[in-house]
Amino acid sequence: EDWSVKGADSARPSTVFFNLCHYVDPADCAEKDDAFAYRVSTTTNQCEYLTSAEPQGEIALETSNGDKTGIRILRAGGDACPADESRSLTFTLDVWCNEDTVRNPKSIVSAMRGPSDDLDPCNVYVSLEHAAGCPVMDLQPALDVLGVLMIFFGVTLQYFGIKVQKVFMRTIVC
Repeated sequence: EDWSVKGADSARPSTVFFNLCHYVDPADCAEKDDAFAYRVSTTTNQCEYLTSAEPQGEIALETSNGDKTGIRILRAGGDACPADESRSLTFTLDVWCNEDTVRNPKSIVSAMRGPSDDLDPCNVYVSLEHAAGCPVMDLQPALDVLGVLMIFFGVTLQYFGIKVQKVFMRTIVC
């Protein structure tokens, strides 16, 4: 099932269709297929793809907004941006943590920009609530400790000199 939301840009009224599990059904875009997000103008019925079958960029990061936490997915590779023909349209989706929403997402909202983002006419921003936005395990504390240990052992090896470094390298390799 594809999800849809009314576009936030009042100068270009549209409906945004998206899905992250499979390609969207491009019923409104007969000339194109294989994308994860597209929008259709409500005034001209013009279809613009926000992603492609082979995304030119995809980033998933952890994000927060006040008391909400979740993940951010950025996908690139859409049609040429109407505001700047040298750039492609992109799609940004914030999935906020809501452990009670397991099946269909809740509170799907389109906005001109995400929290703490600059206004970008070539980016379409959508946020929603779903259990998939909840962190499973936070590894940051363990990574911080690992980083400190690596720095400590690096400085220690440098202090003791080349003989200890050779023994250390033989121990690691063998």
